Amino acid sequence: MKDVPDLAYGHVYSLESHGGMKVVTYKLIVGVIPNCTCPNFVSMFTSLKKKGKFIPCKHLHFIYKTKMFCDYKTNDFIDQPTLSINKVKKLS
Repeated sequence: MKDVPDLAYGHVYSLESHGGMKVVTYKLIVGVIPNCTCPNFVSMFTSLKKKGKFIPCKHLHFIYKTKMFCDYKTNDFIDQPTLSINKVKKLS
C-alpha cells in the first residue's frame, strides 16, 4: 500500500492474483473514484462511466473487506461509483 500522489486522496494497493502458474498484479486505487486495472473493471468502467454507474470488481471488494474492514451490510457506500473525501478518510 502507498499513498496516492499529490492532487488525490486515498491509497494505492497492489494485488497479486494467482491462477495456476500465472501471476497477475493489479493496481487498485481507493480514493474519490475507486479504480482497478483488472480487465473486467476497465471494460465495465469505460462502458458505464458516462452514465455515472459502475460495480466494484472483486478486487476492490477484497481490499474493502480485508484491509479496510468494511462489511457490505453496514457500509452501503462501497458500491457507489464515487466516494466522498470523508468516506475515503474513514476507510484509510
